[in-house]
Amino acid sequence: MAEELSRLAVLAGRWQGDETLYPSGDDPGGSARSLVTARMVLDGTFLMTEYEAERDGHLPYSGIGVTGWDDAMKCYTIHWFDSLGRSSALPATGSWDKNVLRLEQADPGGRIRYLYVLESPQRYLFRIERTVAGEWRAVVQGSYTRLD
Repeated sequence: MAEELSRLAVLAGRWQGDETLYPSGDDPGGSARSLVTARMVLDGTFLMTEYEAERDGHLPYSGIGVTGWDDAMKCYTIHWFDSLGRSSALPATGSWDKNVLRLEQADPGGRIRYLYVLESPQRYLFRIERTVAGEWRAVVQGSYTRLD
């Protein structure tokens, strides 16, 4: 399990990102600037992530994620809670494929996918996709740079 947790630890730190939000529902989309603070907690067994996004000079969205390794299921899990009241009874689950951590979960509207693409120890891309009419569509995409 140590190897799986060390893979998560690369996401620990303070990160700043520029994001593109794609139109959906009543939201016309646009851009946002975010701050991500992530740290290993509970003796290094989970990555706790705090997220804040600023849009049009306001902090309209924040969230907390808890990511870990489930040794029984042999996969990574993420539980997400946000300022819009979103949470899921079941976590998103997934695995690393080279430098990409891919997690998926069922959602009332279909499926949702989270992608972390490690470009270097100082930079990663993050993308959320959702199925719409059976096709994957981007919800948000961001590029994050390590601050510390």
